[in-house]
Amino acid sequence: MTNFEKITATPRALAELLGGVASDAGPWDAAFTERYCKACAAKECTDAACALPEVYKDPRKMAAWWLGLEAEQEKAEEPLDWGKAKEHLDEFKKLYSQLPDGTGCFGLVTIGSIERRYEAGERTRWLYDDMMSIE
Repeated sequence: MTNFEKITATPRALAELLGGVASDAGPWDAAFTERYCKACAAKECTDAACALPEVYKDPRKMAAWWLGLEAEQEKAEEPLDWGKAKEHLDEFKKLYSQLPDGTGCFGLVTIGSIERRYEAGERTRWLYDDMMSIE
């Protein structure tokens, strides 16, 4: 049995592992704060002021609680506007071409390498971000 198989064999085994990882910001902390702490009337967040049962203060129990929640759905990413990215690239290519004394040379080299990737048919998020980051 591998370590992966061992820790994923049961929700409890996984919760114990996750609860034992030193972290002040596990995903269970954010979910717990969202559900319970935002509505808390205490002026300061301390163990003494916390009205929740002790079970929720144990990191292993928090991880187990979080593992039992329904997973949040990933938000669909907006489609990339390649026409807008190409216009942006062309605009800065024109601008850099008009700079005096070759001061736009580095920008033109950068734009040229990005443009070649675009013309070769690459359509990745990385290329889109590169195209939109030219200034």
